[in-house]
Amino acid sequence: MTTLLEPQSDFMTTIHAEMARQMTDSRDSIAQSGDIAVDIAEAIRRTGRLILLGMGGSHAVGRALEPSYRALGIEAVTLPLSEQLDSPLPLDGWTAIVTSQSGESAEVLRWFSEGHAPKDAFGLTMEGASSLAGIVPCLVGAGGSEIPFAATRSLTVTLALHAAVLQHLGADLAPVIAAMSQATAPDMQKAISHFANVRAIVTSGRNQQGVAEAIAEQCLLRFATESEPDLFSPGVSAEWAAYEDLLRAHDQPNAAELLEIHRVSRAAAQAEDAEIARAEAESKAGAETRPVPTEPPQS
Repeated sequence: MTTLLEPQSDFMTTIHAEMARQMTDSRDSIAQSGDIAVDIAEAIRRTGRLILLGMGGSHAVGRALEPSYRALGIEAVTLPLSEQLDSPLPLDGWTAIVTSQSGESAEVLRWFSEGHAPKDAFGLTMEGASSLAGIVPCLVGAGGSEIPFAATRSLTVTLALHAAVLQHLGADLAPVIAAMSQATAPDMQKAISHFANVRAIVTSGRNQQGVAEAIAEQCLLRFATESEPDLFSPGVSAEWAAYEDLLRAHDQPNAAELLEIHRVSRAAAQAEDAEIARAEAESKAGAETRPVPTEPPQS
């Protein structure tokens, strides 16, 4: 689940407001899933094969839940929707779940318009009036789309929508409901400070492969975005705004936290550069004030 940090800006405050609702909205999403969750589960049980499609964070959610479906005897596969557009697998006899927070993603609409969807196709979205919801039966997350661009609450709610399906396939949701009832607020400042001077990051996961891989991929994507400090210097307001736009354009969760990490990292790097420049200037000034030794006169 997404946890809370102290808001640092209006943008962060908005994200924290969304995050504060995520557990309530997730529980409501399970409670109101109704017949559609039953229909999806029945289709999955009948076909025995499930493909989970989405882009960005929506794909990561599918990858995280893939092992949960497999544990129930379902042949589950997760692919980025763009890959299924470019190099499609034949999906006759499969059940497909397509996820899009807005329900208006270009790849989603193109995939359906080109006729790639199998007979048993469903959607997960945060918008009940979206194009996706008008094309196929959809589970709709409680609370609607998020106000800020960065996905936080929507990821947790999407996990809950999958949980609503999984319970009809035989999964025990008691641990899920218990987790949703716990408020956690770990101190993230130590982690942020730790990353201030980091130059390389390695992510790895061995157990719960889907969850580990999803987290690893999302972390790598975020920190790869962070690796262009020379192109987007926060010391120049126009470039800093461009950097924010670039980060949010990835449609990834926790963008605000990454912006804070970037700010701390850049501040530390700038302070280090300033200290080096000061030391070099002092060294140069000292060299200029020292008397230049002269050669002894020739005899």
